[in-house]
Amino acid sequence: MKYGNLLFKMEESSPLPDIKTAEGFQRLYDLYWKKVYTICEAGTHNSEEAKDLTQSIFLSLWQKRNHLTIEGPVENYLFKAAKYQVINYCRNRKIKQYHHSQLPDTEQSNGLHYAENTIFMRQLEKEVHKQLVLVSSQCREVFLLQAEQGLSLKEIAGTKNLSVKTVQYHLSNAKKYLRKKLSAFL
Repeated sequence: MKYGNLLFKMEESSPLPDIKTAEGFQRLYDLYWKKVYTICEAGTHNSEEAKDLTQSIFLSLWQKRNHLTIEGPVENYLFKAAKYQVINYCRNRKIKQYHHSQLPDTEQSNGLHYAENTIFMRQLEKEVHKQLVLVSSQCREVFLLQAEQGLSLKEIAGTKNLSVKTVQYHLSNAKKYLRKKLSAFL
């Protein structure tokens, strides 16, 4: 990234605005936003990203205004902030591109995986219902209330007029039995 063509004339005639006040900060923003934006745009080659980076710089400055000490001209601070924002943007973009290039063709593989998962889940659900017929009615009812209706142990206990411990017992038995019988699926 070259910033050689982006040298700006320093605003020596105007005193440094007090950025701790809204009016002073607005004055600073009005004086320098275009210059900061130009640096960001030159580094990103993307006007929308440059606007976002510029906004981020001034937002950060506003948020830190009460405890920030700027040594030297504020222009230098802003231009360095813009440079570092651009560097971070480029680094993050390269990382994203690298990770994206490492992924398989997701559009095609997601569709295939979705279809496979759907078929598998249907087969598993049929097998679970087939096996649940073989457990006690109490175990089956407790399991289905939790699995299909999403009821908590306390809610199941209230619905079935059982203690929470009894619900836990029946649920545990149903799950043990299903794990044992469905080990081929899992």
